[in-house]
Amino acid sequence: MDYKKIRRHQHWDRCDVLDALDQRRRQGKPLNCKAVEHDNCGLCHAAKEIFGSYRKAIEALGLDYDSVLLVPSDVWSRQRIIERFHALKQQGADLWMAATRRREPYLVLMARKYFGSYAKAALAAGIDAAAIKAPPRPVLLTAEQIVETLQRLGRQDVSNLRPSALEARDARLVPTCKARFGSYRLAMTAAGFDYEKIVPVGRPPMRHQEVLRSLREIDSCGDDLRLSAVKRAHGRVLYSARRRFGTYRKAVQAAGLGYPPKKPLHHWPWPLVLQRLRELHQQGENLERAAFARNHVPLYAAAIHYYRSYVGAVGEAGLNYRDILKHARQLELRSVQRTETAA
Repeated sequence: MDYKKIRRHQHWDRCDVLDALDQRRRQGKPLNCKAVEHDNCGLCHAAKEIFGSYRKAIEALGLDYDSVLLVPSDVWSRQRIIERFHALKQQGADLWMAATRRREPYLVLMARKYFGSYAKAALAAGIDAAAIKAPPRPVLLTAEQIVETLQRLGRQDVSNLRPSALEARDARLVPTCKARFGSYRLAMTAAGFDYEKIVPVGRPPMRHQEVLRSLREIDSCGDDLRLSAVKRAHGRVLYSARRRFGTYRKAVQAAGLGYPPKKPLHHWPWPLVLQRLRELHQQGENLERAAFARNHVPLYAAAIHYYRSYVGAVGEAGLNYRDILKHARQLELRSVQRTETAA
């Protein structure tokens, strides 16, 4: 990985943070925390570290925090919240809290802010208590019921047993088969059907060692190893991991990798964190924890993110933290001697 292609770290102080935020304001870029973190995670982390919170950094810039939110809270009122509930009711939308959060997340937040709770806001809008009560979760079919259902559908037409056809008929049936039997293949076997003859099979799954090697390669590149990301970018690896090891978790652990995998940081994949620590050590930088946290805020935050502790990250980089402490004392002693000589 070419480090020059990656945005270099920056030493942040109070003035730097305010200048960077003010520059975004002049350029018309959004100043809400998520947008700043997406564009420059170091700036967002430094603002929180130096000012205590991101809100305080925005207020130190002379701005009202509500003014930088995507949906300012001052545009909401008790009356508007009631009107939104009436509108949703007229549209026939589901009104229990989880459904409303998916549809209008800010309505739930503002309802809590102005009324104390979502239920109190809904009742103030004249919504029946029954309407805001979430429906009961459907009861899963028993193993015997699943077998009976599969046999009945198979007698009508074996093509009905393909996962795509089954999901179109009842989206809950395939997940229920996996919950009861461990996999849809085992459910079909229990119902007396040959999975290979009914379900079209593509390329054969990778071998055990190929799966482990692929997972390690993905990790060594700093790519996202979380299940959702592997499903999008490495579908065959995920399919093979489940076929060979039973679950994706077991495959990742068999590869010697931590589970659940960490979300990779956009500007600091973990190989770059270790590489940069080694570079700084070779350059004679002070890598003592407190000094490093002051001088390399984004890199320090990335090390904590991946390894839970700075000392753990140093160890993963192949460095001895005791030697680093000795080197830090030597640098401090030299600094004192230079100061005395200059005086």
